[in-house]
Amino acid sequence: MAICVIEPKVGQYVYKHCQPQKPGIIRIVHGKTMSGYFYSVSVQWLDSSRTVTEEDTAGLKDFSALIEDHRKKLNTHESKLALLEKMIWNPRVIEEKL
Repeated sequence: MAICVIEPKVGQYVYKHCQPQKPGIIRIVHGKTMSGYFYSVSVQWLDSSRTVTEEDTAGLKDFSALIEDHRKKLNTHESKLALLEKMIWNPRVIEEKL
């Protein structure tokens, strides 16, 4: 689930749209762009050279929200896995859950 960066804060973890494998951290919030809808920020990326680029928040997503969403999905999958493992030894376990 991609959450857009609406009110950027220094220290916020972000990633570019469709590139969650390359997160970064907001270092400076410069202010609103000419459009007045988005902010201009400086982001230090987690790459080999720790590149800092100026970005428009229109293309940035909240990395922490992505991690939280993945944790919820992981919990769901782990609970289903636990039921499957119980079914190996006791086929009635699934009937009790339904």
